[in-house]
Amino acid sequence: TSDNDGLTFEKSFSISVNNVNEAPNDINLSANTILENNSVGDLIGTLSTIDQDIADTYTYSITSGEDRFEIIGDQLLAKVAFDFEASDTHEVVIVTSDNDGLTFEKAFDVVIIDIADQILGLNEISKEIVVYPNPTKGYVTISWNAYHSASVVDINGKLINTFESNILDLTTLKNGVYYINLKGLNDEQFVIRILKE
Repeated sequence: TSDNDGLTFEKSFSISVNNVNEAPNDINLSANTILENNSVGDLIGTLSTIDQDIADTYTYSITSGEDRFEIIGDQLLAKVAFDFEASDTHEVVIVTSDNDGLTFEKAFDVVIIDIADQILGLNEISKEIVVYPNPTKGYVTISWNAYHSASVVDINGKLINTFESNILDLTTLKNGVYYINLKGLNDEQFVIRILKE
């Protein structure tokens, strides 16, 4: 500040910026597939919210699709048993709300996986093949007396890994649908559709 004679005084001030709560800006769903003929209450995926205010907590609700889906906590669950032949996808619209009631809404397509023909090319030999668990969270066991080897490919046909052991380690794969190409001791080949959760 300067007076009439040009004499001055100087002082510094600290300006505090107060945080304002912003609305959430996205919702993530950890997985969006489920095998048909599922049980009511089966887990489809886990929800999470993207928000600048990382300390906020969130609640989730369904605005469309509540006849087929339900949310408990942050988990999206099946409310009905799905039938691939009736429809291979169903839409669900989810809203996330933060501590102050600010919201964000997003639609997801849940894909129904057909399990009627998990083994492609059924015959008497293929009836001896058991692959479990399916869906899997990591390891898959092949039970087949004539087992020789297996290769795992993604839905685009890209080779992921090959195995000679009858226990397949899929722990590093992202959640989704894969195909296991089985080869027998007499060069029989079968394809198994599997879901990684």
